[in-house]
Amino acid sequence: MVEQPTLKRRPSPIQEIEVGGIAVPTDRPRELHQDVIDELAHSITQRGLLQPIVVRANGEIGDGNGYRLIAGRHRLEAVKKLGWSRIEARILKADLDETEAELAEIDENLIRADLSPAERAIHVNRRKELYEQLHPETKDGGSGRGRPKVRQNGEAKERFTKTTAEKTSKSERSIQRDAERGKKGRDWLAKIVGTSLDAGAEIDALIDLPTDVRDQLITRAVKGAKVSAKAERKKINRDKREPEKSHIPRSARLGEQPANEVCGKWLEGLMRESPARRPKPKSELRDEAVRRFGVSGRKFDRIWDDKRKLTGANWGEPGASPKL
Repeated sequence: MVEQPTLKRRPSPIQEIEVGGIAVPTDRPRELHQDVIDELAHSITQRGLLQPIVVRANGEIGDGNGYRLIAGRHRLEAVKKLGWSRIEARILKADLDETEAELAEIDENLIRADLSPAERAIHVNRRKELYEQLHPETKDGGSGRGRPKVRQNGEAKERFTKTTAEKTSKSERSIQRDAERGKKGRDWLAKIVGTSLDAGAEIDALIDLPTDVRDQLITRAVKGAKVSAKAERKKINRDKREPEKSHIPRSARLGEQPANEVCGKWLEGLMRESPARRPKPKSELRDEAVRRFGVSGRKFDRIWDDKRKLTGANWGEPGASPKL
């Protein structure tokens, strides 16, 4: 146990209160991290508690004796680890409603906590929801062109991105991006906190992935595997760009025969079957060969000329279908 120093008297609303009299809600927006608690405990031992926790007076949950924790859970756990019985706290007004209390906690975390990208997205999105509950006139960007709506009494409320950017010293674009990530990843962001997928670019890639692929990656990441949504998205996009190969003969797909050889046999068969007339325009046959066999247009033209000479097909001579 580390001896608790005598705390300086602070002006109200910052006071020294009993640690045992603080009730902690169970629905916290941020998970506890033991490494953070350990670091804080060491820092508090060396430098004291630099930032008071935030509580609300007259809390009535759990075994609380008059205070409900709003912000500073890691600091509270750190002083408990040190064996302190009292802690400095900033006491908010007792009539603070649930929305305002949750907003205060989120702001505290966004300003002071070292949040991961996934945690930050969760917090910013939740802050946006709460802010729009308190100020519905700001929803969807206010009155257009970024201007806040003005109430009849003349009071104007700034848009969410602006007020949040000012509070957190971040750019509006950064706030907008985090809110979007939080909204689109609402169902799975909390699962990837602390995993290999807990990075901004990985979250963006997860959003783009099909649901089944995303769920599989998240399951593997939660188990400790080093996976990458960026790599998976790149693979899917590459597969989409490749020529359709479902109609390529199995021998060609397995590499047993070169694609140009398989294409040549196909074209030769068509010429021998109908030597006097093409079954379709040359341009359509070329497109089909590219799609089915993966040969280039120039390669197809060379195969075309070779097979015409071999079979004697009148596919480009007078009386045949016109060339395209």
